[in-house]
Amino acid sequence: MVYWLRFDLPDEQWPRRAFWISLLVNIGILFSPLVDRPASRGELVLFLLPDGFVVLIAMIAHNQSLARSVRAQLIATAVVFTAACAALLAFVISRAGAAT
Repeated sequence: MVYWLRFDLPDEQWPRRAFWISLLVNIGILFSPLVDRPASRGELVLFLLPDGFVVLIAMIAHNQSLARSVRAQLIATAVVFTAACAALLAFVISRAGAAT
């Protein structure tokens, strides 16, 4: 998702930065104890939510020309992404602890 986003917006710098940050986050998740077996389709969301969060934060940080209402909506969406990531990771950690 993030890789193709930089081709949609070639004159913007934030998609490239978001790509590299997302890549680092995904590598971190890949080598964490959360991914200790082959992933099902539902567990691939572990990679999608942080990527969406990184893209939103990069877009908010680099687009100073956005209208105030659009920035407020993006910030609210980033807050929802943060809560969703935290809830999903807490659920996965609790299930991993119960399985052992």
